[in-house]
Amino acid sequence: MTQYKADHDAPSLRNKLGDTFDVHVKPNAASNQVQLLSISDDSVQISVRVTASPERGKANQAVIRLLAKELGLPKSRLEIIRGQYTRKKTVQIRKFTNSS
Repeated sequence: MTQYKADHDAPSLRNKLGDTFDVHVKPNAASNQVQLLSISDDSVQISVRVTASPERGKANQAVIRLLAKELGLPKSRLEIIRGQYTRKKTVQIRKFTNSS
């Protein structure tokens, strides 16, 4: 279950996020959930709850899967670039590249 403010859908949220954004992760949660805590002109606060445990990167994989689904992006476009072992993570949205 995702909780967004009514006037924000996935494409407009992606535009607000920019190239990188911070998320607070709660592993071992009762259910998977992305919660948009606040949006301002210069920041977006997101909380992600996942049922996966933080062992062997399972929670990180679940975070990527859940964010990709909610943002309408392929998982390959998202990467945790900071905070692999902490609850506060920085996620990067990779740009599309044309392979010629």
